[in-house]
Amino acid sequence: MQPLTFPPELYKRLVPREYLAKHLAHSGKRPSAYGPHRLPTEFRDITCTRSSLAQVSAGSAVVRCGATVVACGIRAEIASATMLDAINKTPKGFLVPNIDISPLCLPNSRSGPPDADTQIITARLDEILLPCIAREDLVITVDEDDLVDEVPVWCLWVDCVVLSADGGLLSTAVGACVAALADVVLPSVRYSIDDGRVVLADGPGKKLDLKYTPIVAEFAVFNNTVLCDPTGDEAALCAEVATVVVHVDGDRVRLGTTRKSGGTVIGIDGLQEIQRQAVDRARKVAHILTN
Repeated sequence: MQPLTFPPELYKRLVPREYLAKHLAHSGKRPSAYGPHRLPTEFRDITCTRSSLAQVSAGSAVVRCGATVVACGIRAEIASATMLDAINKTPKGFLVPNIDISPLCLPNSRSGPPDADTQIITARLDEILLPCIAREDLVITVDEDDLVDEVPVWCLWVDCVVLSADGGLLSTAVGACVAALADVVLPSVRYSIDDGRVVLADGPGKKLDLKYTPIVAEFAVFNNTVLCDPTGDEAALCAEVATVVVHVDGDRVRLGTTRKSGGTVIGIDGLQEIQRQAVDRARKVAHILTN
């Protein structure tokens, strides 16, 4: 009698934890349905297409990391800001990120108002992206030197749509936003007090300059093994997770925030190691997103 056998995909569905554990134990690699098996220390390949929505946005990009795909389009609108800010005494423009996760992307996603996970990712996008923008550069020039109560500024609506989700949503969404922001060219405008409105001015458009390029790397722990850039299936089996934000400015690279939750496997030495891996990853990804 022949022994009962299962195809790998069925084995993965029936006992996903054992499936991943056996792969790591026997080959030292993680199984993948989208290409060669990866070592625990390897990240997925990332690709970027900019200006893909040029007809409807000021800047746009589509970023793919493995099977996760996020599209980002940026709309530039005129808003007003108070001249005498209570803290900085200067007006600033606005940046408003938002992400939409389609119910077709994740089994636990539902139509309707954004769920808790969507709101958390939106809040993280705001936290990561806002400091990298020189918001003073979003102020529109006023003809007169006289102070006014309000001045016109640019408001950038950063809208992300998740087309496919297989782990690494935050890192891919941040990558799409950064690539789209680097693609933004604002039209040349000025504010005329006589006319009381913003009018087009002579000259070329203004490219949006970033103070630095934020890059996010994600990690998870499975059976005391740290996995870089976990897929959705891998992340579902892991309680301990970590994210590292790296700021890239040309040849200068510095660490941003590091967050970890869910366990104690990643100690001080482990944190230093994933931060080193995140820095190495950030150098490569920043070049792909901004060039």
